Amino acid sequence: MKQKGFIICQKCNATLFKGSWYHTKQVNYKKSTLCPACKMIENNIFEGELVIENISKKNKTLVLNTIKNKGEKGFKNNPNHRIISTIYKNNRLNILTTKNNLALRMAKLIKKSFNGTMKIIFSKKEALLRVYVVL
Repeated sequence: MKQKGFIICQKCNATLFKGSWYHTKQVNYKKSTLCPACKMIENNIFEGELVIENISKKNKTLVLNTIKNKGEKGFKNNPNHRIISTIYKNNRLNILTTKNNLALRMAKLIKKSFNGTMKIIFSKKEALLRVYVVL
């Protein structure tokens, strides 16, 4: 059942209106909660995981910037599409996202931009997607 009226996220100020979350300027509403993305981040829950392997030192900054820009674009379009974490270690980048389609869009962009190969694994039990890209 969709909630009526305005509800604002206590952390990111996204607003629930007519069943959907939107970006808003900081406004004080009487009703407040955490939006789904902030709840996921707080509870260490993710729907998308992107692993990029074999990143050359030459491409490290480009890959990181591409991921950051795609994440910002996703968040701008929908406040529930967020990068939860980005960990780089030993030429390998591990990214967790709140939405599986954000991880998939990032993977496709990285694969195309850097001539990589991609493997997609969907979980049959939950809305979890893991994507592996090798450059």
